[in-house]
Amino acid sequence: MATVNIGNLTFTHKGDYASGTTYAKNDVVYYSTNGNAYIAKQATQGNAPTSTAHWDVFAAGSGGIWNAGLSLGSAGQSVKVNSAGNALEFGTVSGYTDNDVKTLLTGASSYPVFACRGWANVTGGTAAIRASGNCSSITDVGVGHYRFNFTTAMNDINYVVTGASAENWSGSTDSHNDHAGFGLRRKLFTTSMFEFETRGQWSNTDHEMVCVATFR
Repeated sequence: MATVNIGNLTFTHKGDYASGTTYAKNDVVYYSTNGNAYIAKQATQGNAPTSTAHWDVFAAGSGGIWNAGLSLGSAGQSVKVNSAGNALEFGTVSGYTDNDVKTLLTGASSYPVFACRGWANVTGGTAAIRASGNCSSITDVGVGHYRFNFTTAMNDINYVVTGASAENWSGSTDSHNDHAGFGLRRKLFTTSMFEFETRGQWSNTDHEMVCVATFR
């Protein structure tokens, strides 16, 4: 049975370019003169990789990716650029870990850290949002009655809601808000929204400043 040589079907890494080496089509070399990697268009010897008749750019400015191969690193290491900025290597990548973030948030204490899952600073009465996170909108259901709509829904309804409100936030004097209250609507509490109320002395009241947050 006759054998037909169809050549390389994939590229072959050949390391640094050497003028005395014979290269086959699809061989890839690193050319240190300009830091590029090149792939042979045909069999060639003695033709520099910058010869467009014999080579195509494989990776511009690839540095040491192709020049000597990359030895396998150790468990837990990552591929990174070396200190000279001209090759890749395995090593420990500096950056923040989960423990680093926890330390920054808690001052190196052992207290657990739990994320705020949604929050909003709202103008009572109009339900206009001053600022928010994971809150698609606030619905003004009625006097002192609002619906917080999550952008990304919660996984369950076992989250915590906390809030506060102030009746006279923009006034010229410091209002002590003796009768400002905050409450939840028991049957209107789902993974996608919850409803809450701001109260005055005897009934629901639209307060000028309404703040609400959820934790899970």
